[in-house]
Amino acid sequence: MILSAQHLSLQRGDKTLCRDLSFSIEPAQCWGVIGCNGAGKTTLLHSLLGLYPLQHGQVSINQQARVSFKPKELAKQIGLLLQESEQGFPASVMDITLLGRHPHLKRWQTETEKDKQLAHAALQVVGLDDYAERSNLSLSGGEARRLAIASLLTQDPQLFLLDEPVNHLDVHQQLRILDHFKLKINEQQKSAMIVLHDINLVWRYCDYVILMFANGETRVGPVQTLLNSEHLSALYQHTIKRIDSDTHTFFIPT
Repeated sequence: MILSAQHLSLQRGDKTLCRDLSFSIEPAQCWGVIGCNGAGKTTLLHSLLGLYPLQHGQVSINQQARVSFKPKELAKQIGLLLQESEQGFPASVMDITLLGRHPHLKRWQTETEKDKQLAHAALQVVGLDDYAERSNLSLSGGEARRLAIASLLTQDPQLFLLDEPVNHLDVHQQLRILDHFKLKINEQQKSAMIVLHDINLVWRYCDYVILMFANGETRVGPVQTLLNSEHLSALYQHTIKRIDSDTHTFFIPT
């Protein structure tokens, strides 16, 4: 078990985001998180990493309380992709990618050849290998998003927390990057929790899903059980129709 969340309750101001939410993430699992805007999806991811306080409950990583981990050790276990990719200071694309290796380096240690190889491989995954020497400030919004993903891949944690990872990406890049995460999950026994707005991507890539309702209620379970017209229409307060063919399943608003 990589992460266990027991009886979580979250609140922002007077709004209850979730109450008594429990789930466990095992190796080689991909979890989706869906819900309307403001339901608390981002806050949930941040709370798992300790960036937002829990009203109640406990998070454990590899059967140890999360609060017992020092930041560098925690970063080896969990990596977070923020919802927006901000380019705060000028640096080369390669230097930004190599930031992902900092949790693995000792004080004053510079990146090894292996670290650089991991960074090059990550840039290839996101299609930025020809951009290594370019300034990060010269990138488009979609390219900056892919750079943030490359840095996270270079960090190489056990659990990826991905907050809307395909923001600003075209369809080809969306599928290319999600395909790669799914490959890492399956072949390297990694895990991921992904906030997505596209139900069809959740169906395609995730094994389990958390539905976060506007009133603070949640539902947790296998994707094939929870993604149906009844649950999704209640979640989004809009009729969602599920269409099954011989080879594909689609979800469309009506």
